[in-house]
Amino acid sequence: MSSRLHQIMRAHAQMASQLRLSVRIGTVSGYDPDAYAVKVQFPPDTVESGWLPIISPYVGPQWGFQAAPNVGEQAVVIFQEGDIDAGVVCGFLFNDEDRPQSVPGGELWIQHKNGAFFKLTNDGKAQFDDGHGARVVLNGDGSISSAGTWNHSGNVNIDGNTVFTGQVHANGHPIDETHKHLGVTTGSGVTGVVE
Repeated sequence: MSSRLHQIMRAHAQMASQLRLSVRIGTVSGYDPDAYAVKVQFPPDTVESGWLPIISPYVGPQWGFQAAPNVGEQAVVIFQEGDIDAGVVCGFLFNDEDRPQSVPGGELWIQHKNGAFFKLTNDGKAQFDDGHGARVVLNGDGSISSAGTWNHSGNVNIDGNTVFTGQVHANGHPIDETHKHLGVTTGSGVTGVVE
């Protein structure tokens, strides 16, 4: 094959490949939570895609990792062999309007728009917060700290000392140093029902 013919064929192949879609950025115009799929509108001609699946790093039947997008977010779409009907959403982009958080390198943060968050930080801590005052922190040293009102249903088993600061209630009655036990006397104290 002549060098000239080879160059012409190569030029035509490059032009054809440039016409094929491979990656486009658009705006989410619809979301189907049952299919975990979105419709995307592409500028400048505002052509809307069909339903496109969203890539997830962890999937299974009724379980997996899902981060539901909102209408109006920017989506990155890749197309198999340039076919606009064979696209998948591979991610979403922050922009000048929707600014990212300032997350330090090496940390993992998941923040909900209502203020709740989960953070794994470089100091070894894991923190869960509901954005309204309830918080559980695994301190990275084998201890756990928490804040907020705990409501628990079920048994609590404690192996170790328990220290309380404030009022302790049993069956709706406060227990403090002035309470009395009535009932059978054993040893030097009195046992039975709390008054």
